[in-house]
Amino acid sequence: MVRSVARTNARLWQVPVGTVYRLASEQRRRRYSRSGRTYYAETDAHNCIARRRAA
Repeated sequence: MVRSVARTNARLWQVPVGTVYRLASEQRRRRYSRSGRTYYAETDAHNCIARRRAA
């Protein structure tokens, strides 16, 4: 599973980092933390941005 970092996702989507965390929580994305960084499953992140763009 390839992982992405919340800060990177926020930059790509042009939203605050808090929005990335909130959406991940609401959508129950697969994630884990290591050394203070939260990583997300890439497929979950891509699905989230696809839904946001379609809305």
